[in-house]
Amino acid sequence: MLSKRTIGVEQVCSIHRGNRLTVRAVTPRQGQLQATKRAVVIGGGWAGYGSAKSLLAAGVEEVVVLDASQNPGGLASTSTNGTTIIEPGIKGFWAQYANIYQLVDELCIPDPFTDWTASAFYSPQGLEVKAPILGLQPRLPTPLGSFIYTNPYFTRLPIQDRLTALPLISALLEYNLDEATYSKYDAMSAYELFRSAGISQRLFEFLESMLLVILFAPSVALSAAASLDALYFFALAHQQDFDVR
Repeated sequence: MLSKRTIGVEQVCSIHRGNRLTVRAVTPRQGQLQATKRAVVIGGGWAGYGSAKSLLAAGVEEVVVLDASQNPGGLASTSTNGTTIIEPGIKGFWAQYANIYQLVDELCIPDPFTDWTASAFYSPQGLEVKAPILGLQPRLPTPLGSFIYTNPYFTRLPIQDRLTALPLISALLEYNLDEATYSKYDAMSAYELFRSAGISQRLFEFLESMLLVILFAPSVALSAAASLDALYFFALAHQQDFDVR
C-alpha cells in the first residue's frame, strides 16, 4: 500500500509491505546528487514509530521500520484467537500524556479519543480498585485527592493494609532530592524498599501487580528509584493524572 500526506513543507511517503514499513521524507530538492541518509528501526510499536518520526524530523530521508508481526503495534496491537480479539496492551491514554495529545494535533487527527472514563485495576486475584474521574472531583493537595476519592472503591485491600504505606511517603519525598540520593534508591530493588518499609503482605501484592502493569517487571527486578518514579508519575503528581480516555 502506498500513501502520501503533507506535513509542513515536506511530503512523507510511506510504503507498507507485510511487516516492513518504509517512510521517506521527500523534499523539494529532488534530483540533486547527494547521499541519502537512511536508518532502520527495529520494532513497530509506539517507541519504534516515535523513533521513525524523530529521525525524519532530524533530517534522515528514509527510515525503515521492521517488526516481527504482520500486524505491527507492539503493546498497542491486536491479534485473534479464532473469533476472539486479543488486545495485549494498554489502550487508554492518561491525562499527563502530553506527547500523545501533541502528536494528534500535529497530524490533524480530529478528536480520536473517548470522553474521560472511570477505570479499574485488576490483579490475578480479581478486581482491586476502581477509580472515579478524578478531574471532576474538587481539587485537593497532592496526593490527598487520589487517596480520598479512591478510598471507597477498594475491594480487596482493607484500610489497615493501605495505612502500612505511610513509611513510603518519606521515600517519595526524598528519593529525587539530588543525584546522590537518587543513586542510593536506584541501587536497591523495589522489593528491598517495600520490605524495609514494613508494608503488609496484601499491600505488597497490590503494588507488585501494579508494577507489573506499569513497568512490566516484578519488584525484585526493578530499582526502587524507577518504581517510585512510576508511582509518582501515574498516580501521585497531580490529582487527575490517573484519569484515562
